[in-house]
Amino acid sequence: PMKRLCGITSGAVYGGLDKNEQLQKLKASCTEDGQLHVLVATPGRLEDFLYTTSAASVVQLEVSRVTYLVIDEADRMLTMGFMEQLDAISRCIRPDRQTLLFSATFPGRLREACESWVKDAVIVRCN
Repeated sequence: PMKRLCGITSGAVYGGLDKNEQLQKLKASCTEDGQLHVLVATPGRLEDFLYTTSAASVVQLEVSRVTYLVIDEADRMLTMGFMEQLDAISRCIRPDRQTLLFSATFPGRLREACESWVKDAVIVRCN
C-alpha cells in the first residue's frame, strides 16, 4: 500500500521463515532501480543477509547507503545478547548515518556499547 500510495518501499526480514522466500519478497518490494526505503529486521536475520553471499558470490543485501539506523528496545537487545550482531551491522552502514536508539532503561553496558554506534549523542529522557 505505501508503495502504491506514497512511492515508499518497505520490507521485513526475521528468523523463523525461509530466507530465500524473504529475499524474493524484498526484491519484489524494491523500486525499479532496486532500492528499498524502509527495512524492518531482527539483528540475527539482518546479519545473516549481510554476511552471507549467494551462489553467485553476490552480497544478498546492500546497506552501505543507509541513512537512518533505528534500534528499538536497545536494553532488551543487550540482555538478549545481540550487541555483537548490532556492532557487525553498524560497521556495514555508512559512518555518517543518523542512529536513533530507543530503550526503556539505559544501563551502563548499553551506554558503553552505544558510544561505538552514535556520534555526538543527544539523550532525551521521558518520564
